[in-house]
Amino acid sequence: MAKKVAFVDVDGVLFNIEAFKERYFKFLVSLLLGECRENQILEAYEDSKRNWIYDVDRHIALISAASSTPAFELRKKIEDFMRREAQRFIYPDAEFFLERLAETDYEILIATAGVEWFQEEKIPVDFYRHISGVKVTQDTTKVSLIGRFSDPEEDDIVLFDDTTHIIDKVKEFFPKVYAVQMQRGDDWDGASPLADFYVSDLEEAITLPMFPLPKTK
Repeated sequence: MAKKVAFVDVDGVLFNIEAFKERYFKFLVSLLLGECRENQILEAYEDSKRNWIYDVDRHIALISAASSTPAFELRKKIEDFMRREAQRFIYPDAEFFLERLAETDYEILIATAGVEWFQEEKIPVDFYRHISGVKVTQDTTKVSLIGRFSDPEEDDIVLFDDTTHIIDKVKEFFPKVYAVQMQRGDDWDGASPLADFYVSDLEEAITLPMFPLPKTK
């Protein structure tokens, strides 16, 4: 039976990744003060990325090798940091958007690429009232994720994402998917010509034709 499925990205859509990274790097510098300079931490960060995916475990290994701090200790401190700090960077319009999207009877799957334990810490517990789950993938196109959790030929599918190459690949493989590309401020890598709609925030997203009018009391 056909169903309605919405795949919603995290970084750049629900989560202010640029503001988070600034705070995260300051934390790492303070953690390794006197052992690793900021440029070493940033270089290790770039070395840890593979096809747009941040491999935090590789980053930890690289930092540990350049310092006297064991990898397991670094990971524990980063886990504590994520539990304490990460959800502060959720955009203010994110929960209302998910609430409204759930009212349209879409099954909502948070679709994000990265390391599972790191990405899941970004999602507030309250969001689980509206979503079916968080799906973390190593597939930087998210094509396999959409194919695994929906039927792109039969289902009514909408993708909310900010990354051009993801929009391009999803539309290439699944032309029927309704793709909404996010453009928040200057955090933008160019518009995908294949996107069906472009929005600057999630308040604008809920004005799309797929959303019903707000419920009246």
